[in-house]
Amino acid sequence: MICSWIDNVIDPGLHASIAYAETAKSMWEILRKRHAVANTPKIYQLKSDLASCKQRGLEVVEFYNKLMALWSELDNYTQIPQWTYSKCECKIGEKIMKMVDEGKTHQFLMGLNDKSLSKCS
Repeated sequence: MICSWIDNVIDPGLHASIAYAETAKSMWEILRKRHAVANTPKIYQLKSDLASCKQRGLEVVEFYNKLMALWSELDNYTQIPQWTYSKCECKIGEKIMKMVDEGKTHQFLMGLNDKSLSKCS
């Protein structure tokens, strides 16, 4: 029943790739492996858009929202690995997330107009 459901809901172009799978688990594994590949061109485009993103004529809030949208989309493609180890006390995951957040803060500040920064000082 599950094999039939998978076959009915996937794109018809994918049918050939799972045609010889005998179980739902094997069908799922074939599809997972096929679609688990990183979307390198999209990641490149998002990073390029982020690198060139400047405030220009936008209000500070609009500029920040534009960056947030790009960061959120990039986060969908690039995940920081998560792990658990009961004896680990180094909190490396928290440190990595702090570094990522600091990088976003620097990117935001670098994209602001010079006159926006002068208002802050």
